Amino acid sequence: ALARVDSGFSADHVLTFHVGAAWDEDRTRVSQLQARLLEELHRLPGVRDAGYANFLPASGATLRSQVRVDGLAGDGSGVLTVGSRTITAGYLKALSVPLVAGEWCRDVGPGATSAPGAMVNQQFVDRFAGGQNIVGRRVSFTQFQSTSFAITGVVGDILEDGPSAPAVPYVYSCL
Repeated sequence: ALARVDSGFSADHVLTFHVGAAWDEDRTRVSQLQARLLEELHRLPGVRDAGYANFLPASGATLRSQVRVDGLAGDGSGVLTVGSRTITAGYLKALSVPLVAGEWCRDVGPGATSAPGAMVNQQFVDRFAGGQNIVGRRVSFTQFQSTSFAITGVVGDILEDGPSAPAVPYVYSCL
């Protein structure tokens, strides 16, 4: 029955693996290791895209965050409750998630010149923006008020919370 569920992504020709780090490990060193791994993966024959995410879809990690988006009212106070993932530029492309509007995340690894952006899913647009274009608006996480991201694009819905859970609004922070 799971083979008939539209998960919103394709696992065909996708390899996943876990890279762990201790909470107190040097984040700069971990970031450099991740960048090196991505460079090496991209050099392999047949690899089209590669990326990282803090959690894979349907992994049991149903992270919820509160965000504010310029021009959206949310619950009246401007706060929207969303699912959240932290990803790198190639992650959604590697899973063949469709780009609905805007553009993909830009590479913000070591030496990158662009600022980090964010992507949202179609559920986010439908539920909170009434279908209007929100590419270019700023999204900020309430727990990190000093950090905001420009929304660079909208992607199709992924069943992030599992194959039996409906798609919910998600924000993908591109870091």
